[in-house]
Amino acid sequence: KKGRCDKGVVCNKNIVVLGGSFGGWTAARRLSDYAYNSQKRPFRNHKGQQVKLNITLIERKDFFEYTPSILRALVGVDAKTGRSRVLKDIYARTAAGTKATFLRGDIFNLSPDAVEVRPIVSNDGVATNNGSSSISNDIDDIVKIPYDYCIIATGTAYKSPIRDSSSEEWTRSQRERMVNQWALKLQEADEIVIVGGGIVGVELAA
Repeated sequence: KKGRCDKGVVCNKNIVVLGGSFGGWTAARRLSDYAYNSQKRPFRNHKGQQVKLNITLIERKDFFEYTPSILRALVGVDAKTGRSRVLKDIYARTAAGTKATFLRGDIFNLSPDAVEVRPIVSNDGVATNNGSSSISNDIDDIVKIPYDYCIIATGTAYKSPIRDSSSEEWTRSQRERMVNQWALKLQEADEIVIVGGGIVGVELAA
């Protein structure tokens, strides 16, 4: 939308996807299919001009979680190990199956033509995709990414343990630890009260 594609010249379009869960992942995957189809034919716009799509996916977590299975994970504790039996089946690498460039960070500012991201760093200040992590507060660390199109797929908020709700659950190891802790609490509880009879409450009760 910002800049014209001259005839006979490959037109670069930068697409930024904010959020790496279901909506963001699906968008990145579909765009990847357009940009890198199996027949290796160049992607063209409606005017027949060749277009190169540069896709960047931004997400705070270092993992993709199949959230609908979290309720099953909370009640499916292995008696021998004391760990949830299904956790290993509901996680994947962020942006897996796409051709997007993955940037782990937190959105600092969004303008009409660029997004500014504060990178996620470990406790020693080094950018990381695993272990304990937090948002960098150093203004010099902010990464500015220009875009032609921005897809906002940041999802919805939910309390832990249904969804990750703090920086203490932004890595897979941290998230699994939190889910296991809640699973053990439920297993050891004598009485459980569920407030709310919607989809989540009914499924958890069942």
